This record gives sequence, C-alpha cells and structure tokens, in this order.
Amino acid sequence: MSAGFDESCWSLEDAMPCDIGCAPRPAEVVVDPARPAMLEWDFASTPCISDIVSIEPPTAITITRVGTNNFEVVVVGAVVGIIILCMCACTAYRLGSRKPRPEESDVEQAGEAGRTAAAEQNSVAGDRQPADLAAVDCSALSVAELKDLIAASGLTTQGCLEKPELVARAEEAKARLQAAAAAAARQAEGMPAGLPATAEGGGW
Repeated sequence: MSAGFDESCWSLEDAMPCDIGCAPRPAEVVVDPARPAMLEWDFASTPCISDIVSIEPPTAITITRVGTNNFEVVVVGAVVGIIILCMCACTAYRLGSRKPRPEESDVEQAGEAGRTAAAEQNSVAGDRQPADLAAVDCSALSVAELKDLIAASGLTTQGCLEKPELVARAEEAKARLQAAAAAAARQAEGMPAGLPATAEGGGW
C-alpha cells in the first residue's frame, strides 16, 4: 500500500467510532481528538443465528378458478348453432315442398270464376238500364256479388278489407254503371251522350 492510501484510511477511521482495518499508525501519526467514541459490542445480548426462533411459513393459498372453461363454452355454442341451422333447413324444406291445400285451390277457383263473371258483366254493362241497377240493394248482396258488381264497373276492390267497405265501393260501381247505361240509351235514341238525362228522354 502507498503512504497516501494509509493516510486516507486513517482520516476515514478518525471519522468513525470503530476501526476499519487500516495499517498501524506510526508514532508520529496521532488520532484525531474529535474522533467519536469507540463502540462497545455486547455479544451476550446479540442472538446468534442458531438462536432465531423458527417460524412456520404461512399456508399457501390455492386459487381455484370459478366458472366454465372457454373450451366448454365454444363446444356448447357450436352445438346450439348446429341445432338452429338444422331447424332452419327443415323449415325451409317443408315450406318449399308444401302442396297447396284444397282451401287455397278453392279460393283460386273462386277468384277465377269471379273474374270470368266480371268480364261477362263488362260485356253487357252497356245494355243495362238505370232502372235495373236502381233496384239493386248493395247491402243485401254477397261478397262475391259485390266484387262482381265492382269489377263490372271497372273499379277494383283494393283497400276494401271488410264487407261495409265493399258495399260502399259497390255503390260507386252502381252509380258508374247507371251513368254508362244512361249514356248508352241516349246514344241509341240519337241524343248526344254529354246531355243530361230527362224524364221525357227516358233517363233516370
């Protein structure tokens, strides 16, 4: 060790209350009078490592997962999805292969008969007289007869869901048919179609 190192060690030791293992000081190097008092160790009151009381370690806490496993959720979801797809496929197959019921065929036949009757009435509408139509009570007609009367006038049953609505539409159809019959009668008598009908002219 160099002399400078020893001097540094002695200076540090003078600032501490214990020896730090510096080299012995020569006679000419005195201890700093301001050095703190030396520490006195009482090893009798200091327990040794073997005297430390053994303490049982705490019981380890086991964390148990609560809930359903993700794999189980995926499997259940897949099974439910397959069941729903099978139900949809069966429903679509049944709807596609369903045959028309007899009631539906009857309805279609009735509609065709009504259209045929309407066409026949359209062909003879010009030959009707206002007096014939005036005697018709629309409220006493059946639904099929009301539809035939409406179709004969050129009107439609669109928007008529109840029989009272069909009766009101039939009243409009009857008025149109009366006007058409009156115009046809005036033309047959040589009167202009635009002139109003009078009692002398055989109108209504």
